[in-house]
Amino acid sequence: MTETFLALVPTYGPVLLGVATYFSCFGAPIPASILMLAAGAFVASGDLVLGEIILAAFLGAILGDWTGFAIGRRFTHWLERAEDRHPKWSSLSHRARMALAQKGGWAVFFSRWLFAQLGPALTYAAGTAGMSWRRFLLPQIAGEVLWVGIYVGLGYAFARHISDVSLFASSVSAALAAAGCALMLGGILWWWASNQKADARRKA
Repeated sequence: MTETFLALVPTYGPVLLGVATYFSCFGAPIPASILMLAAGAFVASGDLVLGEIILAAFLGAILGDWTGFAIGRRFTHWLERAEDRHPKWSSLSHRARMALAQKGGWAVFFSRWLFAQLGPALTYAAGTAGMSWRRFLLPQIAGEVLWVGIYVGLGYAFARHISDVSLFASSVSAALAAAGCALMLGGILWWWASNQKADARRKA
């Protein structure tokens, strides 16, 4: 499926990127990051216009996040029932809620570009948790600026080695996500141990 999308980039560049980034914010299996890398390479070759590509990808991501956030606020009970029926989604949602509870706006920011696998679940979680629009918007916009800028920029800068860059970016993203999850789990365990010690002291 990725090859099909890539073949459409030089012809439908801005429109394709806008649609791809929009639906990827919902967790749809669309390789938006890879498409942005390819679009950056086509910009370098003169087939696409840089401003159009960046604007389309950014607007798609922003609107996708806003839609997901609104769905979370409006259909909280439906999403909670969906979690009960899908264990994998339930696990992802649980991680998203923990990250949101611990880091708030920073969790939103990093989930836009660094821990992108967590992005859709965290967007829904922010809506269901009742996070205000004002608190959600700033880190969300800043994160999407980085996401679009990094991938389009890498595609443009390394156009001749785009396949290697794509593999490298995917590997780095996965490694960073794993490290982030490990750090988050360590923080939770440290917090739990500290509370246990405090409770023991109070009982003593």
